Amino acid sequence: MPKEQFIKLLEWRQLKMRIMNNIILVSVIIFFLLVTIGSPFIIYKNFSTIHYFTIQQIESTGEIYYNIDNFQVGDFINIRGWAFKEGEDIEKNNIHIVLKSRNSVKGSIIKTEMVVRKDVSDFYKAGNKYDNSGFVSRVKAKKLRDGNYDIYILYRNDDLNILEKTKYSVTIKDGEAFEN
Repeated sequence: MPKEQFIKLLEWRQLKMRIMNNIILVSVIIFFLLVTIGSPFIIYKNFSTIHYFTIQQIESTGEIYYNIDNFQVGDFINIRGWAFKEGEDIEKNNIHIVLKSRNSVKGSIIKTEMVVRKDVSDFYKAGNKYDNSGFVSRVKAKKLRDGNYDIYILYRNDDLNILEKTKYSVTIKDGEAFEN
């Protein structure tokens, strides 16, 4: 092989290697960007851990303030809102969604994730007491048994267990949720 062809072949291989290295580098950068920066763009995670329990007696006590800002149903039940007990500092949010069957004393506790809600503290002129009052919950409807459910907020901060009925209810049928 002549020297010029050999040099061109060597330069071609070096160029291919640089291109491959750049592709790998760009892929790694994109992956880390998606992992670190992409997470704020996820609106709902799947909190499909469901605990079943029996409710002996339920009375809404009116002891907590709450609001459901977003309620969506379909293949998933998505609930976003806030809850707090007046005067109580919320350092760690321990709020759950409860789906209580209308036909029995059975209920399902759905986990939530805390969402910082400075707007709640601002609205109630409470400094930063209620900043950690926000929550978001998402569960697959097919993980729930078919039936009609009333939706409650279970507030468990500072050794309190307050169960408050919301105005929302849902029907689960064949793995899909429908708002009542």
